Amino acid sequence: GDTTEFEEVPFIENDDGAYTVIVKDPDSPEEYDAENRELQKDSHSVYVALGLETFGTEFAKRLRLVHVPVDRAAPLGNKVQLYIVHAFNRKTGLQTPNIAFQNPGDNPQNRAGNIEFGGKRQMLIDSGPSDWIARREDASGDVIYATESVNLPPGSVYLVLITGTEDEVGAAEPQIYFLQLSTT
Repeated sequence: GDTTEFEEVPFIENDDGAYTVIVKDPDSPEEYDAENRELQKDSHSVYVALGLETFGTEFAKRLRLVHVPVDRAAPLGNKVQLYIVHAFNRKTGLQTPNIAFQNPGDNPQNRAGNIEFGGKRQMLIDSGPSDWIARREDASGDVIYATESVNLPPGSVYLVLITGTEDEVGAAEPQIYFLQLSTT
């Protein structure tokens, strides 16, 4: 599931235990990943659960949490703030490469490159209609995993998730999601 709303929590220092964020199946006591973190006062955070619940011997693809600190202040002018997270996996037996998130073509206007699995990047771009691709970083531009066309309003903030598994169809197919976050 996902949410674009934020919940306010009281500040708890590390010495007092801070916060433990857990990803688990609600119908099982099994925890897939957990992180203990002191959330900074007057800050905003997004947690993304990514990876495979059943990963076999491919431990690099295991289900895990990624903490994404975000600035929810509306960008000035006709700008849009993007927080990009690489949550895409190659099919079983193949290592997931670093990816580039960019506009199509050899000379993209906007590009966030060399994003490792579970990695994140931040980008300030112009608002309006745009096309995006998630492509393999270490190969020619022909290895494109997902595409998306969007029209982003000025002064907005988005969490961009590159998700799915190579060669899957339906809910697990590679996709680029633009989730608009509420601004302050």
